[in-house]
Amino acid sequence: MIERFLAKDIKSFLNEFSAVAILGPRQVRKTTLAKEIAAQISPTPLYLDLEKPSDLAKLSDPELYFQTHSNHLVIIEVLRSVIDERRQQGQKVKQFLLLGSTSKELLKHSSESLAGRIIYTQLCGFNIQEVRKAGYIDDNLLWLRGSFPDSFLSASDNSSMNWRQSFIMTYLEREIPQLGYNISTEVLRRTWTIFAHCQGDLLNASKIAASLGISVPTIMRYIDLFEDLFLIRLLRPWSSNVKKRLVKAPKLYIRDSGILHALLSLRATRTLYSRRKF
Repeated sequence: MIERFLAKDIKSFLNEFSAVAILGPRQVRKTTLAKEIAAQISPTPLYLDLEKPSDLAKLSDPELYFQTHSNHLVIIEVLRSVIDERRQQGQKVKQFLLLGSTSKELLKHSSESLAGRIIYTQLCGFNIQEVRKAGYIDDNLLWLRGSFPDSFLSASDNSSMNWRQSFIMTYLEREIPQLGYNISTEVLRRTWTIFAHCQGDLLNASKIAASLGISVPTIMRYIDLFEDLFLIRLLRPWSSNVKKRLVKAPKLYIRDSGILHALLSLRATRTLYSRRKF
């Protein structure tokens, strides 16, 4: 088992805040970590998956439900009124672990209404210190397969690649459409792949838009979408001159090396050394 270093911080935050939000992409085991933490601090923690109708039905009267079950909760959606009710009853800390795979979805419900009552953390895949502590000494394995637990822990490089390709298709065909975006799967795939080819480059939205045959405002919306889903990162420039920081273009990165390699069909470590950027 690979220990997640973020767990210590989350347990500390639960002693200070009514709610702790764990943000991050899907499949980084946010739920697993949340359940492990809840089990350590509460004898009978509750877990509610609000994507399940049966769990959602339990909250037809949320105040009554939570009054009946005064245990710690692991939940995937912010319920402002419930958190406020528990605070008014004098329960100010160790109440909620909130999970979210898109930052805007969670932040828009909580940033203003829960100011001072919630703290946000971000769980990514395994980092190099975590895997080394668990006894994995080949750093190239993490580089090739990436940090998503199921990919990194796969029985072989081929099964790892199969998992990552399935992950990509799941986002293209299900996750993004479920957020209300009416974008064709092919356009999304081409966009993601172009992002991979731009790894580490200064963001040139005009060039990317021209490659896809779409407008600059459209590609900026796509960039915002992929960044919000924790799939890409824009590394903003640093300068002692604040004005330069605001004007200079950021660099674009696929956040996970394994997803990057899957998008570029790089299956073996030896092929990575021949790539200038990686």
